Amino acid sequence: MPGMNGFEFCRKLKQDSDTKQIPVIFCSSKNKNIDRIWGMKQGGDIYLTKPFTKQQLLGAVKSII
Repeated sequence: MPGMNGFEFCRKLKQDSDTKQIPVIFCSSKNKNIDRIWGMKQGGDIYLTKPFTKQQLLGAVKSII
């Protein structure tokens, strides 16, 4: 994403009262535990690492709607 990374974008969404209720699923190639922890600290609801299956993504979406 030009201009900001996913962590920054998530943080901005969660700080805004109009968008803070929007669920966030991180889909990232960053697969270190610290990346997952950081994503959750920024307000992420689910953190998937690439490669993931269609079933994993669908399960993640179903679990937060």
